[in-house]
Amino acid sequence: MANAALEKFILKFSAVIFLLYLIILVLILGLKGLNLITAVIGFALGVLLFEATAYMFSCAPFGSKARTLRSGGVLTGAFVIVIAALFIAMRTSDEAFWCLFGGVVTIPAAVMIYIVLEAIGLLHTDFFT
Repeated sequence: MANAALEKFILKFSAVIFLLYLIILVLILGLKGLNLITAVIGFALGVLLFEATAYMFSCAPFGSKARTLRSGGVLTGAFVIVIAALFIAMRTSDEAFWCLFGGVVTIPAAVMIYIVLEAIGLLHTDFFT
């Protein structure tokens, strides 16, 4: 990613959001066992996809053509892994699918929450100044 400090912040912030997601799964929905494992796997896959995207953005404008193609391959491979995991979870059970999906979308949710908090002034970081 063009801004490594922002990337680290998003990963830390998404870990907090993911812990809240796990608390909701356990306390409110009463899920346990395989569903919690699929949620953790989903979060790991979300991190993989986020890091592959960050690698792509860091290579594309500055790197050589071979490096850009390699980063595109890494992003495509991460995307295929996430889609395959979602397909397998869908075939396993509805709860496993939604737990995995919730884990994967934790990072995009954290990014959206961060943008809203920054826009309304509740959070201010110096990542863009």
